[in-house]
Amino acid sequence: MCRPPFIEKLIETGVAVVTQPGFLHFYGEKYRAEIAPELHDWLYRSKSLIAAGVPVAGSSDCPIAPLSPLVSLQTAMTRKTQEGNIVNPQEQLSLSDALTLFTSAGAWLSFEEGKKGKIMPGMFADLAVLEGDLVRTPVEEIGELKAAMTIIGGKIGFKV
Repeated sequence: MCRPPFIEKLIETGVAVVTQPGFLHFYGEKYRAEIAPELHDWLYRSKSLIAAGVPVAGSSDCPIAPLSPLVSLQTAMTRKTQEGNIVNPQEQLSLSDALTLFTSAGAWLSFEEGKKGKIMPGMFADLAVLEGDLVRTPVEEIGELKAAMTIIGGKIGFKV
């Protein structure tokens, strides 16, 4: 939870946030049942933190939650629990912003932005090639996409 007064502290201190949007998918119903409804707006915030200028990256926090980057990406956009309930819809991210959480933002936070996080000349070629088109896939189905291939350091690590 990140209550409003903490945002100013984050900005003042230059601290970044690494959030786990997938937690809303995997544990959202538990949060809805056990956390007072007036506190739901502060759960796993991203959009409002980014808008305030706080650096935000995404992670799975595996093994606490499953390592499911596409489910986490989808949840960053939908904010839906497994049962389909939306938690704090004003924090829903666009595909572009959600991708940034899991790519260039993470590289920046680990001081590797000159080597990772983007597909461009001079960067490590670490990427996943999906079986479907991420841009054309309905948001509700992104978590179901499968990797057709992974490339690590320019070499194929996995191929269907």
